[in-house]
Amino acid sequence: MQLFKYTVTICLPVISCICAAQPARNAKITVTWKGLAKPVYLSYSDKYSLGQPPKELAANSALFEYIGTEPLTLICQYDTLFFPVIARPGDAIVLQPDSSGVIDVWSEQKDRLDELRFFRMATLDIGAIIGEESKDKIPPPLLHFKEKDAAFFAKYKGHLKQPAHSLSELRERLLDNYKARVAYLELYSKQHSLSDDFAHTGKAYFLYLFLYHQYNALNHWGRDTSVITLAEQELFNGEGKYFNCDSCISVSSYRSAARSFITYQAGLRNKKSLRDQYLLATDILKGITREYVLYALLKQGINEGKAGLESAALAFQQVCRDDSLRKNIALNYDARGRDIPDGTLLLDDAGKRVLWDSVLKQHKGKLIYIDFWASWCMPCMKEMPASQRLQQTVTPEKVSFIYISMDKDKAAWLQAQKAHAQMFRGKSYLLLNNFNAPIVKTYHIKTIPRYMLFDKRGRILAADAFRPGETALWKMLEDNW
Repeated sequence: MQLFKYTVTICLPVISCICAAQPARNAKITVTWKGLAKPVYLSYSDKYSLGQPPKELAANSALFEYIGTEPLTLICQYDTLFFPVIARPGDAIVLQPDSSGVIDVWSEQKDRLDELRFFRMATLDIGAIIGEESKDKIPPPLLHFKEKDAAFFAKYKGHLKQPAHSLSELRERLLDNYKARVAYLELYSKQHSLSDDFAHTGKAYFLYLFLYHQYNALNHWGRDTSVITLAEQELFNGEGKYFNCDSCISVSSYRSAARSFITYQAGLRNKKSLRDQYLLATDILKGITREYVLYALLKQGINEGKAGLESAALAFQQVCRDDSLRKNIALNYDARGRDIPDGTLLLDDAGKRVLWDSVLKQHKGKLIYIDFWASWCMPCMKEMPASQRLQQTVTPEKVSFIYISMDKDKAAWLQAQKAHAQMFRGKSYLLLNNFNAPIVKTYHIKTIPRYMLFDKRGRILAADAFRPGETALWKMLEDNW
Protein backbone atom coordinates (compact mmCIF):
# COMPACT_ATOMS: atom_id res chain seq x y z
CA MET A 1 0.00 0.00 0.00
CA GLN A 2 1.08 3.52 -0.68
CA LEU A 3 1.02 6.61 1.47
CA PHE A 4 -1.86 8.87 0.57
CA LYS A 5 -1.90 12.40 -0.86
CA TYR A 6 -4.65 14.80 0.13
CA THR A 7 -6.04 17.60 -1.94
CA VAL A 8 -9.05 18.54 0.21
CA THR A 9 -9.35 20.20 3.57
CA ILE A 10 -10.71 17.78 6.13
CA CYS A 11 -12.48 19.13 9.19
CA LEU A 12 -13.02 17.14 12.33
CA PRO A 13 -16.38 15.37 12.33
CA VAL A 14 -19.26 16.96 14.21
CA ILE A 15 -20.25 14.20 16.58
CA SER A 16 -22.03 13.68 19.85
CA CYS A 17 -21.30 9.98 20.17
CA ILE A 18 -19.65 7.89 17.48
CA CYS A 19 -19.16 4.60 19.30
CA ALA A 20 -22.03 2.17 19.56
CA ALA A 21 -22.80 1.16 23.14
CA GLN A 22 -22.04 -2.52 23.75
CA PRO A 23 -23.86 -4.72 26.25
CA ALA A 24 -21.76 -5.53 29.30
CA ARG A 25 -20.34 -9.05 29.14
CA ASN A 26 -17.86 -10.24 31.71
CA ALA A 27 -15.47 -12.47 29.77
CA LYS A 28 -11.81 -13.32 29.43
CA ILE A 29 -9.39 -11.85 26.89
CA THR A 30 -6.45 -14.15 26.25
CA VAL A 31 -3.24 -13.54 24.32
CA THR A 32 -0.76 -16.32 23.55
CA TRP A 33 2.38 -16.16 21.46
CA LYS A 34 4.43 -18.83 19.76
CA GLY A 35 7.19 -19.30 17.24
CA LEU A 36 8.70 -15.84 17.82
CA ALA A 37 12.48 -15.51 17.94
CA LYS A 38 12.50 -12.61 20.39
CA PRO A 39 10.55 -11.76 23.57
CA VAL A 40 7.09 -10.22 23.31
CA TYR A 41 6.14 -7.41 25.68
CA LEU A 42 2.52 -6.55 26.34
CA SER A 43 1.00 -3.59 28.08
CA TYR A 44 -2.61 -2.60 28.36
CA SER A 45 -4.79 0.40 29.03
CA ASP A 46 -8.14 0.12 30.77
CA LYS A 47 -10.26 2.73 32.49
CA TYR A 48 -8.29 2.31 35.72
CA SER A 49 -4.96 3.31 34.14
CA LEU A 50 -5.66 7.07 34.16
CA GLY A 51 -4.66 7.60 30.55
CA GLN A 52 -1.03 7.34 31.53
CA PRO A 53 1.43 5.13 29.67
CA PRO A 54 0.32 1.65 30.74
CA LYS A 55 2.64 -0.49 32.77
CA GLU A 56 4.32 -3.13 30.70
CA LEU A 57 4.03 -6.85 31.20
CA ALA A 58 7.22 -8.67 30.39
CA ALA A 59 6.03 -12.22 30.13
CA ASN A 60 7.90 -15.18 31.52
CA SER A 61 5.21 -17.40 30.06
CA ALA A 62 3.39 -17.34 26.76
CA LEU A 63 -0.01 -16.36 28.14
CA PHE A 64 -1.73 -13.12 29.10
CA GLU A 65 -5.26 -13.09 30.56
CA TYR A 66 -7.60 -10.24 31.43
CA ILE A 67 -11.20 -10.52 32.64
CA GLY A 68 -13.52 -7.57 32.13
CA THR A 69 -16.69 -6.23 30.52
CA GLU A 70 -15.24 -3.60 28.20
CA PRO A 71 -12.82 -3.47 25.25
CA LEU A 72 -9.16 -3.39 26.22
CA THR A 73 -6.38 -1.58 24.37
CA LEU A 74 -3.38 -3.89 24.26
CA ILE A 75 0.03 -2.58 23.26
CA CYS A 76 2.23 -5.19 21.58
CA GLN A 77 5.97 -4.67 21.35
CA TYR A 78 8.16 -7.06 19.40
CA ASP A 79 11.64 -6.01 18.39
CA THR A 80 11.16 -2.49 16.91
CA LEU A 81 7.48 -2.94 16.05
CA PHE A 82 5.07 -1.29 18.46
CA PHE A 83 1.30 -1.32 17.78
CA PRO A 84 -2.08 -1.38 19.58
CA VAL A 85 -4.75 -4.08 19.38
CA ILE A 86 -8.31 -3.33 20.47
CA ALA A 87 -9.50 -6.55 22.11
CA ARG A 88 -13.03 -7.34 23.23
CA PRO A 89 -14.21 -9.65 26.02
CA GLY A 90 -14.10 -13.19 24.69
CA ASP A 91 -11.26 -12.60 22.23
CA ALA A 92 -8.59 -15.30 21.98
CA ILE A 93 -5.56 -13.75 20.27
CA VAL A 94 -2.41 -15.45 19.04
CA LEU A 95 0.79 -13.56 18.23
CA GLN A 96 3.02 -15.41 15.80
CA PRO A 97 5.48 -14.66 12.99
CA ASP A 98 4.34 -14.12 9.42
CA SER A 99 6.23 -15.58 6.46
CA SER A 100 8.95 -12.93 6.76
CA GLY A 101 9.37 -13.34 10.51
CA VAL A 102 7.49 -10.15 11.47
CA ILE A 103 5.03 -10.47 14.34
CA ASP A 104 1.45 -11.05 13.18
CA VAL A 105 -1.94 -11.19 14.90
CA TRP A 106 -4.10 -14.27 14.42
CA SER A 107 -7.37 -15.60 15.81
CA GLU A 108 -9.71 -18.49 15.11
CA GLN A 109 -12.54 -15.95 15.37
CA LYS A 110 -12.71 -15.19 11.66
CA ASP A 111 -15.17 -12.33 12.11
CA ARG A 112 -12.61 -10.57 14.31
CA LEU A 113 -9.37 -11.39 12.51
CA ASP A 114 -9.26 -8.36 10.19
CA GLU A 115 -10.18 -6.06 13.08
CA LEU A 116 -7.52 -7.47 15.37
CA ARG A 117 -4.91 -7.04 12.63
CA PHE A 118 -5.89 -3.50 11.64
CA PHE A 119 -3.49 -1.43 13.75
CA ARG A 120 -0.62 -3.78 13.03
CA MET A 121 -1.22 -3.33 9.30
CA ALA A 122 -1.57 0.45 9.67
CA THR A 123 1.73 0.59 11.54
CA LEU A 124 3.52 -1.33 8.79
CA ASP A 125 1.90 0.61 5.92
CA ILE A 126 1.79 4.26 7.03
CA GLY A 127 4.02 4.47 10.10
CA ALA A 128 3.67 3.93 13.80
CA ILE A 129 0.47 4.76 15.63
CA ILE A 130 2.34 4.88 18.95
CA GLY A 131 5.87 4.51 20.23
CA GLU A 132 9.33 5.66 19.22
CA GLU A 133 8.89 4.47 15.63
CA SER A 134 6.78 7.60 15.04
CA LYS A 135 9.97 9.64 14.80
CA ASP A 136 10.47 8.51 11.20
CA LYS A 137 7.03 9.04 9.64
CA ILE A 138 4.91 10.92 12.16
CA PRO A 139 6.07 14.21 13.72
CA PRO A 140 6.24 14.02 17.53
CA PRO A 141 3.44 15.89 19.28
CA LEU A 142 5.71 17.96 21.51
CA LEU A 143 7.58 20.18 19.07
CA HIS A 144 8.46 23.06 21.39
CA PHE A 145 11.28 21.97 23.69
CA LYS A 146 11.95 23.52 27.04
CA GLU A 147 15.18 23.26 28.98
CA LYS A 148 14.00 20.21 30.89
CA ASP A 149 13.62 18.36 27.58
CA ALA A 150 17.29 18.75 26.63
CA ALA A 151 18.06 15.06 27.18
CA PHE A 152 15.07 13.95 25.10
CA PHE A 153 15.95 16.39 22.31
CA ALA A 154 19.58 15.28 22.29
CA LYS A 155 18.51 11.67 21.91
CA TYR A 156 16.07 12.24 19.06
CA LYS A 157 17.31 15.40 17.36
CA GLY A 158 18.47 13.41 14.34
CA HIS A 159 14.90 12.30 13.71
CA LEU A 160 12.87 15.37 14.64
CA LYS A 161 11.49 17.79 12.11
CA GLN A 162 12.03 21.50 12.65
CA PRO A 163 10.02 22.79 15.63
CA ALA A 164 6.68 24.35 14.76
CA HIS A 165 6.70 28.16 14.83
CA SER A 166 3.05 28.46 15.85
CA LEU A 167 0.29 26.41 17.33
CA SER A 168 -1.53 26.61 14.02
CA GLU A 169 1.40 24.91 12.31
CA LEU A 170 1.53 22.31 15.06
CA ARG A 171 -2.18 21.65 14.70
CA GLU A 172 -1.83 21.22 10.93
CA ARG A 173 0.89 18.61 11.41
CA LEU A 174 -1.27 16.68 13.85
CA LEU A 175 -4.23 16.99 11.47
CA ASP A 176 -2.14 15.51 8.67
CA ASN A 177 -1.53 12.46 10.85
CA TYR A 178 -5.22 12.21 11.68
CA LYS A 179 -6.25 12.47 8.01
CA ALA A 180 -3.74 9.81 6.95
CA ARG A 181 -5.00 7.39 9.57
CA VAL A 182 -8.69 7.90 8.78
CA ALA A 183 -8.03 7.55 5.04
CA TYR A 184 -6.14 4.31 5.69
CA LEU A 185 -9.04 3.01 7.81
CA GLU A 186 -11.51 3.77 5.00
CA LEU A 187 -9.35 1.99 2.43
CA TYR A 188 -8.81 -0.98 4.74
CA SER A 189 -12.58 -1.19 5.33
CA LYS A 190 -13.17 -1.61 1.60
CA GLN A 191 -10.69 -4.46 1.33
CA HIS A 192 -11.40 -6.33 4.56
CA SER A 193 -14.29 -7.45 6.71
CA LEU A 194 -14.87 -4.81 9.40
CA SER A 195 -18.02 -4.34 11.47
CA ASP A 196 -19.60 -0.90 11.59
CA ASP A 197 -18.87 -0.80 15.31
CA PHE A 198 -15.14 -1.39 14.77
CA ALA A 199 -15.01 1.25 12.02
CA HIS A 200 -16.60 3.76 14.41
CA THR A 201 -14.22 2.74 17.19
CA GLY A 202 -11.21 3.12 14.87
CA LYS A 203 -12.28 6.62 13.85
CA ALA A 204 -12.84 7.52 17.49
CA TYR A 205 -9.40 6.19 18.43
CA PHE A 206 -7.74 8.38 15.78
CA LEU A 207 -9.86 11.46 16.52
CA TYR A 208 -9.08 11.40 20.23
CA LEU A 209 -5.45 10.53 19.62
CA PHE A 210 -5.26 13.78 17.64
CA LEU A 211 -7.03 15.74 20.38
CA TYR A 212 -4.89 14.19 23.10
CA HIS A 213 -1.66 15.18 21.34
CA GLN A 214 -3.04 18.65 20.67
CA TYR A 215 -3.98 19.38 24.28
CA ASN A 216 -0.87 17.66 25.57
CA ALA A 217 1.22 19.96 23.38
CA LEU A 218 -0.78 22.99 24.56
CA ASN A 219 -0.17 22.03 28.19
CA HIS A 220 3.52 21.65 27.41
CA TRP A 221 3.85 24.80 25.27
CA GLY A 222 2.24 27.24 27.66
CA ARG A 223 -1.13 28.94 27.91
CA ASP A 224 -0.47 32.69 28.00
CA THR A 225 -1.84 34.87 25.19
CA SER A 226 1.67 35.66 23.96
CA VAL A 227 1.81 32.06 22.77
CA ILE A 228 -1.86 31.20 22.18
CA THR A 229 -3.93 33.76 20.28
CA LEU A 230 -7.55 34.45 21.22
CA ALA A 231 -8.67 32.89 17.95
CA GLU A 232 -6.73 29.73 18.74
CA GLN A 233 -8.18 29.67 22.25
CA GLU A 234 -11.67 29.85 20.76
CA LEU A 235 -10.87 26.97 18.43
CA PHE A 236 -9.36 24.76 21.12
CA ASN A 237 -12.10 25.57 23.64
CA GLY A 238 -14.80 24.79 21.08
CA GLU A 239 -13.51 21.28 20.73
CA GLY A 240 -14.75 20.57 24.23
CA LYS A 241 -17.94 19.39 22.50
CA TYR A 242 -16.11 16.17 21.60
CA PHE A 243 -15.97 15.12 25.26
CA ASN A 244 -19.63 14.22 25.52
CA CYS A 245 -19.42 10.65 24.23
CA ASP A 246 -20.27 8.27 27.05
CA SER A 247 -19.84 5.13 24.99
CA CYS A 248 -16.36 6.35 23.91
CA ILE A 249 -15.10 5.82 27.46
CA SER A 250 -13.88 2.36 26.46
CA VAL A 251 -11.55 3.97 23.87
CA SER A 252 -8.18 4.57 25.53
CA SER A 253 -7.35 7.72 23.53
CA TYR A 254 -10.71 9.25 24.53
CA ARG A 255 -9.90 8.86 28.21
CA SER A 256 -6.44 10.36 27.71
CA ALA A 257 -7.79 13.28 25.68
CA ALA A 258 -10.56 14.11 28.17
CA ARG A 259 -8.06 14.25 31.02
CA SER A 260 -5.66 16.41 28.98
CA PHE A 261 -8.51 18.73 27.97
CA ILE A 262 -9.34 19.44 31.62
CA THR A 263 -5.68 20.17 32.38
CA TYR A 264 -5.64 22.66 29.49
CA GLN A 265 -8.88 24.34 30.60
CA ALA A 266 -7.63 24.62 34.18
CA GLY A 267 -4.41 26.21 32.96
CA LEU A 268 -6.31 28.88 31.02
CA ARG A 269 -8.07 29.82 34.24
CA ASN A 270 -4.79 29.67 36.21
CA LYS A 271 -6.31 26.94 38.37
CA LYS A 272 -3.73 24.20 38.27
CA SER A 273 -4.26 22.37 41.54
CA LEU A 274 -5.96 18.98 41.53
CA ARG A 275 -8.80 20.42 43.59
CA ASP A 276 -9.36 23.19 41.03
CA GLN A 277 -9.31 20.67 38.18
CA TYR A 278 -11.76 18.46 40.05
CA LEU A 279 -14.22 21.34 40.48
CA LEU A 280 -13.76 22.41 36.86
CA ALA A 281 -14.42 18.89 35.55
CA THR A 282 -17.56 18.76 37.69
CA ASP A 283 -18.79 21.96 36.03
CA ILE A 284 -17.96 21.44 32.35
CA LEU A 285 -18.24 17.67 31.86
CA LYS A 286 -21.18 15.38 32.35
CA GLY A 287 -22.22 11.76 32.36
CA ILE A 288 -19.75 8.89 32.34
CA THR A 289 -16.98 11.12 30.99
CA ARG A 290 -17.22 13.34 34.07
CA GLU A 291 -17.19 10.31 36.36
CA TYR A 292 -14.05 8.98 34.70
CA VAL A 293 -12.15 12.31 34.83
CA LEU A 294 -13.14 12.85 38.48
CA TYR A 295 -11.94 9.33 39.19
CA ALA A 296 -8.65 9.99 37.37
CA LEU A 297 -8.05 13.20 39.33
CA LEU A 298 -8.82 11.52 42.66
CA LYS A 299 -6.62 8.54 41.85
CA GLN A 300 -3.78 10.89 40.88
CA GLY A 301 -4.15 12.74 44.17
CA ILE A 302 -4.14 9.50 46.13
CA ASN A 303 -1.05 8.23 44.29
CA GLU A 304 0.75 11.52 44.94
CA GLY A 305 -0.17 11.47 48.62
CA LYS A 306 -2.12 14.74 48.42
CA ALA A 307 -3.84 15.91 51.60
CA GLY A 308 -7.39 17.26 51.83
CA LEU A 309 -9.06 14.66 49.59
CA GLU A 310 -11.61 13.52 52.18
CA SER A 311 -14.58 15.60 50.98
CA ALA A 312 -13.89 14.91 47.30
CA ALA A 313 -13.55 11.15 47.92
CA LEU A 314 -16.82 11.12 49.87
CA ALA A 315 -18.64 13.19 47.24
CA PHE A 316 -17.37 10.88 44.50
CA GLN A 317 -18.92 7.88 46.25
CA GLN A 318 -22.27 9.67 46.18
CA VAL A 319 -22.30 10.94 42.59
CA CYS A 320 -20.49 8.18 40.67
CA ARG A 321 -22.78 5.56 39.15
CA ASP A 322 -19.96 3.24 38.09
CA ASP A 323 -19.62 0.69 40.87
CA SER A 324 -16.15 -0.45 39.77
CA LEU A 325 -14.76 3.12 39.88
CA ARG A 326 -16.30 3.75 43.31
CA LYS A 327 -14.77 0.57 44.71
CA ASN A 328 -11.38 1.35 43.19
CA ILE A 329 -11.28 4.80 44.81
CA ALA A 330 -12.49 3.41 48.14
CA LEU A 331 -9.80 0.71 48.11
CA ASN A 332 -6.97 3.07 47.20
CA TYR A 333 -8.09 5.87 49.53
CA ASP A 334 -8.55 3.53 52.47
CA ALA A 335 -5.11 2.05 51.78
CA ARG A 336 -3.42 5.28 52.79
CA GLY A 337 -2.21 5.03 56.35
CA ARG A 338 -2.83 1.30 56.55
CA ASP A 339 -0.32 -1.36 57.42
CA ILE A 340 0.47 -4.15 54.99
CA PRO A 341 -1.41 -7.35 55.96
CA ASP A 342 0.45 -9.79 58.16
CA GLY A 343 1.68 -12.99 56.60
CA THR A 344 3.65 -11.50 53.73
CA LEU A 345 6.92 -13.42 53.70
CA LEU A 346 10.16 -12.35 52.07
CA LEU A 347 13.50 -14.04 51.52
CA ASP A 348 16.63 -11.93 51.96
CA ASP A 349 19.78 -12.42 49.91
CA ALA A 350 21.32 -14.48 52.71
CA GLY A 351 18.50 -17.02 52.40
CA LYS A 352 16.71 -15.98 55.62
CA ARG A 353 12.90 -15.67 55.75
CA VAL A 354 11.64 -12.35 57.12
CA LEU A 355 8.22 -10.79 57.62
CA TRP A 356 7.25 -7.66 55.72
CA ASP A 357 6.46 -5.88 59.00
CA SER A 358 9.98 -6.43 60.28
CA VAL A 359 11.48 -4.93 57.11
CA LEU A 360 9.34 -1.80 57.46
CA LYS A 361 10.25 -1.45 61.14
CA GLN A 362 13.95 -1.45 60.25
CA HIS A 363 13.43 1.71 58.20
CA LYS A 364 10.97 3.66 60.34
CA GLY A 365 11.86 7.30 60.63
CA LYS A 366 12.60 7.51 56.90
CA LEU A 367 10.50 7.46 53.74
CA ILE A 368 10.49 3.98 52.20
CA TYR A 369 10.37 3.54 48.42
CA ILE A 370 9.47 0.00 47.33
CA ASP A 371 10.29 -1.35 43.86
CA PHE A 372 8.47 -4.52 42.73
CA TRP A 373 10.44 -6.00 39.85
CA ALA A 374 11.64 -9.26 38.26
CA SER A 375 14.68 -10.43 36.33
CA TRP A 376 12.52 -11.26 33.27
CA CYS A 377 10.82 -7.83 33.22
CA MET A 378 12.63 -5.65 30.67
CA PRO A 379 10.82 -2.40 31.69
CA CYS A 380 11.81 -3.13 35.30
CA MET A 381 15.46 -3.47 34.39
CA LYS A 382 15.35 -0.32 32.26
CA GLU A 383 14.33 1.67 35.36
CA MET A 384 17.27 0.40 37.45
CA PRO A 385 19.83 3.02 36.28
CA ALA A 386 17.36 5.79 37.18
CA SER A 387 16.76 4.13 40.54
CA GLN A 388 20.50 3.98 41.17
CA ARG A 389 20.94 7.68 40.30
CA LEU A 390 18.06 8.59 42.60
CA GLN A 391 19.52 6.51 45.42
CA GLN A 392 22.94 8.15 45.00
CA THR A 393 21.39 11.64 45.02
CA VAL A 394 18.95 11.37 47.92
CA THR A 395 20.29 11.56 51.46
CA PRO A 396 20.19 7.98 52.85
CA GLU A 397 19.04 9.29 56.24
CA LYS A 398 15.84 10.51 54.57
CA VAL A 399 14.83 7.73 52.17
CA SER A 400 15.29 3.95 52.14
CA PHE A 401 15.07 1.98 48.90
CA ILE A 402 13.76 -1.59 49.03
CA TYR A 403 13.69 -3.96 46.05
CA ILE A 404 11.14 -6.80 46.03
CA SER A 405 11.59 -9.42 43.31
CA MET A 406 8.60 -11.26 41.84
CA ASP A 407 10.83 -13.99 40.39
CA LYS A 408 9.85 -17.62 40.86
CA ASP A 409 13.46 -18.67 40.31
CA LYS A 410 15.73 -17.72 43.21
CA ALA A 411 18.86 -18.16 41.08
CA ALA A 412 17.52 -15.76 38.43
CA TRP A 413 16.81 -13.18 41.16
CA LEU A 414 20.33 -13.43 42.58
CA GLN A 415 21.95 -13.35 39.14
CA ALA A 416 20.00 -10.23 38.07
CA GLN A 417 21.27 -8.30 41.09
CA LYS A 418 24.90 -8.54 39.98
CA ALA A 419 24.54 -5.69 37.44
CA HIS A 420 23.68 -3.30 40.30
CA ALA A 421 25.25 -5.09 43.25
CA GLN A 422 25.97 -1.97 45.31
CA MET A 423 22.43 -0.67 44.87
CA PHE A 424 20.82 -3.95 45.92
CA ARG A 425 23.10 -4.85 48.84
CA GLY A 426 21.07 -5.29 52.02
CA LYS A 427 17.93 -3.93 50.36
CA SER A 428 16.84 -6.80 48.12
CA TYR A 429 14.23 -9.45 48.88
CA LEU A 430 12.42 -12.24 47.06
CA LEU A 431 8.65 -12.22 47.57
CA LEU A 432 7.62 -15.75 48.48
CA ASN A 433 4.48 -16.92 46.67
CA ASN A 434 5.13 -13.95 44.31
CA PHE A 435 1.83 -13.07 42.58
CA ASN A 436 -0.17 -15.04 45.17
CA ALA A 437 1.28 -13.21 48.19
CA PRO A 438 -1.12 -11.27 50.49
CA ILE A 439 0.33 -7.86 49.58
CA VAL A 440 -0.18 -8.58 45.87
CA LYS A 441 -3.84 -9.44 46.34
CA THR A 442 -4.58 -6.55 48.67
CA TYR A 443 -3.07 -3.88 46.43
CA HIS A 444 -3.91 -5.48 43.08
CA ILE A 445 -0.33 -5.72 41.85
CA LYS A 446 -1.11 -7.16 38.43
CA THR A 447 1.77 -5.63 36.49
CA ILE A 448 5.37 -4.68 37.12
CA PRO A 449 7.31 -2.52 37.57
CA ARG A 450 5.18 -1.28 40.45
CA TYR A 451 6.27 1.19 43.10
CA MET A 452 4.93 2.07 46.55
CA LEU A 453 5.91 4.87 48.93
CA PHE A 454 5.62 4.72 52.73
CA ASP A 455 5.87 7.57 55.21
CA LYS A 456 8.22 7.82 58.19
CA ARG A 457 5.83 5.77 60.33
CA GLY A 458 5.78 2.93 57.82
CA ARG A 459 2.33 3.72 56.48
CA ILE A 460 1.34 4.02 52.83
CA LEU A 461 1.64 7.39 51.12
CA ALA A 462 1.12 6.07 47.58
CA ALA A 463 0.02 2.54 46.70
CA ASP A 464 0.99 3.14 43.07
CA ALA A 465 3.85 5.65 43.17
CA PHE A 466 5.78 7.34 40.37
CA ARG A 467 8.70 5.59 38.69
CA PRO A 468 12.25 6.51 39.79
CA GLY A 469 12.90 8.28 36.49
CA GLU A 470 9.88 10.60 36.83
CA THR A 471 10.49 14.12 38.16
CA ALA A 472 7.15 13.98 39.99
CA LEU A 473 8.67 11.43 42.37
CA TRP A 474 11.34 13.92 43.44
CA LYS A 475 8.67 16.46 44.35
CA MET A 476 6.67 13.88 46.27
CA LEU A 477 9.75 12.87 48.26
CA GLU A 478 10.62 16.50 49.03
CA ASP A 479 7.04 17.24 50.13
CA ASN A 480 7.12 14.41 52.66
CA TRP A 481 10.64 14.58 54.10
